[in-house]
Amino acid sequence: MLPYRGRNDTNLVLCQTLESPGAPQPQQQPQQQQQQQQQQVPPHLPPPPEKEAVASSPSLLKALEAVVAAGRRGLLGPAAAAAAATIPLLQAGGAKPPAAPNLIHPVPATEKKKKKKKKKKSLPNKGRPALITVVPLAEGAGKLQCGLKEVWICGNSVILASQKRLQSQTQGLQLGIKPTKAYVYWRGVQGMKWEQLLPLLHEIYHLRFSPSLIIIHVGEDDLLPGNSTSFLMAMKNDLGVLRRAFINTFIIWSSLLPKQVWGENQKPEEMEKLRKDINSKMISRCKQVGVQFMPHTSITSDKTGLFLPSLNDLSDAGADHFIADLKGVLRINRFYE
Repeated sequence: MLPYRGRNDTNLVLCQTLESPGAPQPQQQPQQQQQQQQQQVPPHLPPPPEKEAVASSPSLLKALEAVVAAGRRGLLGPAAAAAAATIPLLQAGGAKPPAAPNLIHPVPATEKKKKKKKKKKSLPNKGRPALITVVPLAEGAGKLQCGLKEVWICGNSVILASQKRLQSQTQGLQLGIKPTKAYVYWRGVQGMKWEQLLPLLHEIYHLRFSPSLIIIHVGEDDLLPGNSTSFLMAMKNDLGVLRRAFINTFIIWSSLLPKQVWGENQKPEEMEKLRKDINSKMISRCKQVGVQFMPHTSITSDKTGLFLPSLNDLSDAGADHFIADLKGVLRINRFYE
């Protein structure tokens, strides 16, 4: 049987192929003729599919059901509609789809018995290779354990000058704090600017234990004549970031110090006014985010002996004033009890 479409494509008519009257017919054996008579179907129906094919193909079942339903609604030709009326409804779900092959291979017994490798213990906060050199511990600090306090003091050349000054004093880099109480870690960078602060603290974090207190002093080299709004916004934003990153840590922001000599195209009076204005605005920001403000009222630009003559670094006398302010903050936070 071959399908035939007329002008209306929606009416599908099944017609029987015609044989040529003059074509010779091959002789068939009696046994073959008997089998064909048993399997002969009415001329108006297509040969039914085999049971095995129907049972093994759910999609074919749905197609046959659609043909039967279309014939009963009169959507097919008259012959096909009459044939569809004689076919019983098919049972949906009567044929089950073939089981999916098992693609999961059993694990060999030899692999199950493999011993787990022991993980090596690593230092706290160590997530990547160190990018800076670790400063050796002060005398007696070798007894430091993870549970004890740790103080980080980091910043620009002011920190370097104070660190150098302490190395010649009896109190040493520990600022008189007992090593069993806390360890003081110093990290100064010459010419450091504010944008280097967060990367520096990130590196220190992977070298040291979590700090109990952080003292930050940097920003004098970021002052620009005229407009320093972007610098002020960066400091305000980064202090908020540090406050959220170090929840259980005291954070101290050290106020900007005056300079004996400013750079080119920088008027001393204008720059001094700008410095005081930024310090004043940072007081309210520190209170807002929970950061302590450390002033330096004893270090002023009119005291020439506190600065080196040809550089903007602090002299030994100036470093002593700065160290006294550091110890005052540590005393307030009970590091000398």
